Amino acid sequence: MDEGTAAGGGGLNVTWFFIRNPANRIRTETQSNGACRWDRHGDKSWASAANGFNRYTSVDGVAHCCDANGNLTLYGVNVYLYDMESQLVEMRIPETGSATVQ
Repeated sequence: MDEGTAAGGGGLNVTWFFIRNPANRIRTETQSNGACRWDRHGDKSWASAANGFNRYTSVDGVAHCCDANGNLTLYGVNVYLYDMESQLVEMRIPETGSATVQ
């Protein structure tokens, strides 16, 4: 059994215990303090709006749209440009001009 410890203030001390399989992969994980448990998805719900093609036009109040290939072309105020193979080549940000994708 492996063990790892993290100390934090306000009662957030936690110890993790791992049991590994013969290939040394983690099989089970337990921890001593449930308050430190991480829920990767969290409790979140978004308000969304869709158009007649059942495509979202906004999510959580942020407008976005896509081109005919399904590429995201606008998200909020950011604009995304694609090449002929639908690969992202540039993202334009109003405050700074543009950022080229490498």
